[in-house]
Formats: sequence, structure tokens, C-alpha cells
Amino acid sequence: MIETEFYIEDETGVLKRCSDILRYLYDYLDYISIADFGIDEEKIIIPDSVTEIGENVFEGCTSLKEIVLPGSVTVIGNRAFSGCTSLEKIVLSNSVTGIGEDAFSGCTSLKEAVVSDPVTEINDGALEGYTSPKEAAIPGSVKRIGLRVFTGTEIGRFAFTGCTSLEKIVIPGSVTEIEVEAFSGCTSLKEIVIPASVTGITAGAFYGCTSLEKIVIPGSVIRVEEYAFSDCTSLKEVVIPDSITEISFDVFHKCTSLKEVVIPDSVTVVAAGAFYGCTSLERIVLPDSVTVIGEDAFSNCPGLTVFAPAGSYAEEYARENGIPFESI
Repeated sequence: MIETEFYIEDETGVLKRCSDILRYLYDYLDYISIADFGIDEEKIIIPDSVTEIGENVFEGCTSLKEIVLPGSVTVIGNRAFSGCTSLEKIVLSNSVTGIGEDAFSGCTSLKEAVVSDPVTEINDGALEGYTSPKEAAIPGSVKRIGLRVFTGTEIGRFAFTGCTSLEKIVIPGSVTEIEVEAFSGCTSLKEIVIPASVTGITAGAFYGCTSLEKIVIPGSVIRVEEYAFSDCTSLKEVVIPDSITEISFDVFHKCTSLKEVVIPDSVTVVAAGAFYGCTSLERIVLPDSVTVIGEDAFSNCPGLTVFAPAGSYAEEYARENGIPFESI
């Protein structure tokens, strides 16, 4: 059994754990017994008098498998369900607007998490340890996804890192930034839909997504940072828009299934190691605008031919490095 008692703060409607305070000093509080919640070892039904699940309320309830939240709840506090290792499913009503830090961290049995409008913030570590989702649809109301959300305006650093069962992600139009290693190590991820609202894809964002086959970078993106798609070994097709001016360091490092890449006229720099180890790369189209190609940008690409305008810097580079060249 879950050995604790709870109280509902009269003025705020916040559900709290009695052990968090000196309960006897607060006679005006409405104390709720375990029985009042319909609690057994596996399921909790929260009454509709509760508006907020307070900090640490159900932390460490290791037998809990199911939680039923009423429509009155608007906020889930920090670490509210942290360490509930048997919890399998969460369905958040459309009244919830905020999910606190580490709210469901360590819920290692979690198989399904349904987050819907009007949630605006999913804070740091909220679902850390939830490593087996197959599909994640982020509601358009979300303005921020914090650090380590599953291990707004941004999908935070390491948000989905290591979600090895995730196959598809649809990013809402409210997101403008995909942060550092947000999806790194999502080895089953096959499809990613990036909306036209995104302007930046930061370092290692999709590093090691070994099942990803195609990426279309929308024209809104003005920078794709180093090793963003490095080691995406199944990547066969990439569409680079003319909003990009630099192909960053190691950005497609060891994308061993890539066969052809067209670099747009907006690009002036292909940085060091950009296509290093792309062993299947046969054709790279480089515009006249490219005036800098970094060290090892095309090293270990044994079947590569450079296609570029005659007399361009790309032709000079190809001839100096013994890479077959054809003019376009």
C-alpha cells in the first residue's frame, strides 16, 4: 500500500503530501485520507476539488500503475510522480497548462503519455526515463520543451536523447529552435517533420539517428550547426534550402548511405569534415558561390565526383585533391 496522507490547501486547491509540512500547525487545511482518493496499490483517482498536483506528492509510489486526473487540475508540480516505476500510462486533460521539472522522471514502465492543448511548458526532465515512445506529437500550444524532457519556442537540449523506440516526431509550428542533441541516439527514428517556423538546428540535434532516411530542411532555417546529422547511417536524401550559407563542421559525417547532395547558391563555406566518411557519396553539386572548403570535407568518399561550374573554386579544390570533376 501507499503509506502516506495528503491534504488539499483550501485557498489554492493544491494537493500536497502531509509529510512535507508540520501538518498539525495548519488546522484550517482539508486533510484527505488514502481512502478518500480511491487509492489502492495500483491506481489513484484524484478528486475534482484539486487544481494542482503539488511537488513530490506521489514521488516513489513504486506500485502505482494508473493515475486519473480530473479536468480541474491545471498544473503538475515538480517531481509529482518521480520514481513511480510501475506507472504505465498518463493522460493529461486539456485543462493542464504546465508540467513541472522531473514530474514523471524515472517512470521507467511508462508506455504512453498523452499531452494535449493547452500545455505551454514541459519543464526540465519532465519525462526523463521514458525511453520507449514510438510516436510523439507535440501539441501546438507548447512554447518550451526543457532539458532532458524524455531522458514553445525551442525543443531543449537532450529532450528526446536515447528514445530508442521513437519512430516519428511531428514538431508544432510554435517551435523555432531544435536544441543541442535534442534527438540524438533515437535509433528507430525514421521520420521527422520540421515546420517552417524553425530557424535553427543546433549541434548534434539528430546525431546517431541511424534509421533516419530523409531530411527536408525548411527555408526558414538559417543555420544547421556542427554534427547535426552526423552518423545518420541510413540517410539517403537531404534537401538543403537557399537560406543556409554554411555547411557546418562534421554536419553529415559518416552518413554512409548518402549518394547525392546539391548545395544551394547561398552557401559560401563547406566546413572541415562536413561529408567525411560518406562512403556511398557519388555526386556533390557545388555552386560558384563556394569559396572555402575545409580540411577533410570530402575525405573517405571513394566514389565521389564533384560537379561545379568551370573555373570555380570547387573545380580548383577537386583537382588539387585528386577528386574527379565535371563542369555544369
